[in-house]
Amino acid sequence: MIILGVDPGTVVLGYGVVRLEGKKLECLALDAIKLNTKKDPFERLRDIHEAVAELFVQYQPDFLAMEAPFFGKNVQSMLKLGRAQGVIMSAGLAKGIPVDEYSPRKVKQSITGNGAASKEQVSAMLQSIYGLKDLPKLLDATDGLAVATCHAYAIQSPVPLGSTTKKKTAAKSKGKGSWAQFLAQNPDRRGEKLEGLKGLKGKFVYLEHLNPQGGSGSPSVKPSTLHLNPSRTKPELPSLQPNLKRAP
Repeated sequence: MIILGVDPGTVVLGYGVVRLEGKKLECLALDAIKLNTKKDPFERLRDIHEAVAELFVQYQPDFLAMEAPFFGKNVQSMLKLGRAQGVIMSAGLAKGIPVDEYSPRKVKQSITGNGAASKEQVSAMLQSIYGLKDLPKLLDATDGLAVATCHAYAIQSPVPLGSTTKKKTAAKSKGKGSWAQFLAQNPDRRGEKLEGLKGLKGKFVYLEHLNPQGGSGSPSVKPSTLHLNPSRTKPELPSLQPNLKRAP
């Protein structure tokens, strides 16, 4: 299985190619392609497409892995990078090659164990993993190799995205003491709700009765009488029975 990893760019495009056989990883190639900055931006997009197409022919990859867009302060740079990524993706999809992308933090975490690692740290770790003697001067090349390696690790130990979050959410909604559990155990209390108006020095309490026949989506509200008792410092709480009111 051959994986092509690409670090997109409109000035320098880095790439790395790895072969995955069982649990064995082998680096087949890594390099950086310099693009002519004097050309029109659209011409450079064509050059990117042609360069990636040549890599497809040369290495016949089974997967294409890319570094996902990151949120930067320069909107124009992000727009140009997004165009380059789109060209590379379309080139792979046109050849029937599956495309995956990983955030820069995910790639660094996968290679070094630290999502905030520097490019130099990632490069040094890749050199140790593959036993490389020499590395290209441009770190874009090792960035491309890092993306390919990250995808290889993901294939070896895939984890469904979002599964942990969903389990935690379900546990919170169905846990002990939840409102849903209370209603299941006390169906006769489904239509009742007591709300007190706070911040008014406790001189009055407002009781609302939610109509059980109003439906679960938008229950109708029937306000009861407003009880005032200025002579007391604490509010007189009305009865929890919806149709009974305590005199002031």
